[in-house]
Amino acid sequence: MEPQPVNFINTGYIYQKIYDLFSGGSPKGIFTTIVALLSAFLDSIRMIAFIVSTLLLFGISYSLIQIDKIRKKERELLYEKPADDVPENVAEMAFKPFVNEKWVQITEHISTNNPNDWRQAIIEADIMLEEMMVAMGYMQATLGEKLKAVERSDFTTIDQAWEAHKVRNLIAHEGSDYLLTEREARRVIGLYEQAFKEFKAI
Repeated sequence: MEPQPVNFINTGYIYQKIYDLFSGGSPKGIFTTIVALLSAFLDSIRMIAFIVSTLLLFGISYSLIQIDKIRKKERELLYEKPADDVPENVAEMAFKPFVNEKWVQITEHISTNNPNDWRQAIIEADIMLEEMMVAMGYMQATLGEKLKAVERSDFTTIDQAWEAHKVRNLIAHEGSDYLLTEREARRVIGLYEQAFKEFKAI
C-alpha cells in the first residue's frame, strides 16, 4: 500500500498507522506501515521547520529594517544637523589655533623698550612654567624642587628650563640691581618658549 499524502500534522493518519503497526499483519505490511509513519513524521517536521524558518526570516528582516532606521536617525543627529542649529562661529572655532593668553602678554612685555617689562616677562614666564609643571603632576613646594624631580627622558628641554629659572631667581633677589639687557631678556624668554613648545603649552 502506497503512503498517503500528509497534510500539516495529520494526526488521524498518524494514529491510524500506529494502530496498524501494533495490530499485527505480515512483515511486508508492518514494514510499509513503518515507512509510512516515518514519512508522515518527516513531512510534519519539514512543515514545522519551514514555518519556523519563515518566521525567523521575517524577524531578521524586521530587525534589520529597524536598525537601519535607528542608524539613519543617529547620522541625522550627529552629522546632518540643520544649518540653523550650527553656531555662527563654529567654522571659525574649528580653524582657530590654540592661543595661550598668558604667553601673549609675556611676548608683549618682552617686545617693549622698558627693562621693567622684560623683568616682568621673565617672572610671568616662570610662573607659567610652574603652572605647567603642576598640570603635569609635580606637586613639590617650589619650582626648583619640581624641576629636580623630573626625569630627563620625560623633559628634553629641562636644561633650558633650569637656565631660565636661575635668571628669574636673580631678578627676584636683586630686583632692579640685576643688569638685564634686551638681548639677554629675549634669550631667556626663548628658553622658556622651548620648554613650553615641547609640551604644547603655547
